[in-house]
Amino acid sequence: PQIDSWTRIEEAAFSVQPPSTSQKLDNGSWVDLQYHSVVWKDGHTTDKFNKMGKSPLPPPGTLISQHMYDEGTFPSFQSQQAVSVTASPYNAVGDGHHDDTAAIQKAIDSHEIVVLPKGYYLVSSTLQLRNNTKLCGVGRSFTLIIVPKTGLQCAESQGLACPIIETPAGAGSVVVAYMTVTSWHDIDNTFAILWQTHGDSCVFRQGFFFSSYYVSDPADIYLADPDYWPAGAPRPVPVVNTTHPLIVISGGGMFYDLENEDCIGEAPSYRHLLITNSTQGANFYQLNMEHGRGDANLEIVDSANVQIYGLKSEGNFVVMWLRNSRNVSMYGYGGNAAAFPLTDNYPEGYTQTTPSLFRLQASNNIRLCNLRDIPRIANGNQTFFAGEGFDPHLWSMVYDITLDQYTPPMTRPVFYYKS
Repeated sequence: PQIDSWTRIEEAAFSVQPPSTSQKLDNGSWVDLQYHSVVWKDGHTTDKFNKMGKSPLPPPGTLISQHMYDEGTFPSFQSQQAVSVTASPYNAVGDGHHDDTAAIQKAIDSHEIVVLPKGYYLVSSTLQLRNNTKLCGVGRSFTLIIVPKTGLQCAESQGLACPIIETPAGAGSVVVAYMTVTSWHDIDNTFAILWQTHGDSCVFRQGFFFSSYYVSDPADIYLADPDYWPAGAPRPVPVVNTTHPLIVISGGGMFYDLENEDCIGEAPSYRHLLITNSTQGANFYQLNMEHGRGDANLEIVDSANVQIYGLKSEGNFVVMWLRNSRNVSMYGYGGNAAAFPLTDNYPEGYTQTTPSLFRLQASNNIRLCNLRDIPRIANGNQTFFAGEGFDPHLWSMVYDITLDQYTPPMTRPVFYYKS
């Protein structure tokens, strides 16, 4: 039949009462848990919130495709114009011992699609990408970029340590995909990436930024991390606490499967991911920032137009801190993170404010959707990579510093909105 009009649902949220659950404590007893999934709008609860109306126009053809890349044309080692850094005249070695900086940089300077085959690529200075560089590995478990034991020796960039990879400021079509970029826990002069380019064609896809203990044999890189350390073996202790973020984004683009879950040697100022002065549009599809020991795993500051489609975290410190930002939306949160109880203080040296998983400060037009955790009660401790379990009756999901207002314990908003 002929469709004369469409109902356009711009936003819709409704309070629900999820089924109750229970958890067994270490002492064998059980605790009942009844979450309250409410609509939280400008400091008050309400049953629903929606914006909808009739429209003569059908849904746009890009409704789904705007969030996707074209698999058929996405750059990879199979692309016709791809150049391998191990081929002549570049001749990178990829054994983790030879310095491959010059070989990789020469390939980047000469070609658009640059491939790093399986290997450990040691670089001693920042890899400078062009505004159309497509830097591709062959899988995040197979292509790894690592740095020397002493880190990168280069001039400081924007007041931070040196990035292993840097993209230029301004519009472009940069792609970084299928690789792991690794620094070391016990150095404080190196971080993974400074992403400054923006544009809908800028894509980060299926990569991993990682901070490990230094090992003499790159093949043991994962065994050097506490998560993989052999049982009973002595573990090295970091010499310094990392004070700078691991990933810094001031540009924009599309970021798919961006993940970090380090937990060792991190100072309060450390962030897994810092989004700063980003206003051109940054979209994240399944963002996993967890186990961080800084003030926050993810901080968004002085930024706008950030969309997160799926966020997961574990640990006790803030999952996401929004400061002086606007037009930020997060669609779906999960994980077994548990904030410190409301009666507790953060450890010495940390920002002292009401504990929570999400922290808002001087920010507006904020949407946090479907905030739901997997409860973890009274197990683990602060030496465990996922932190300590706390009874959900004791902690808050969201705290707004500006309003000095927190969501009550056991409240898990389906929609948290601040206009």
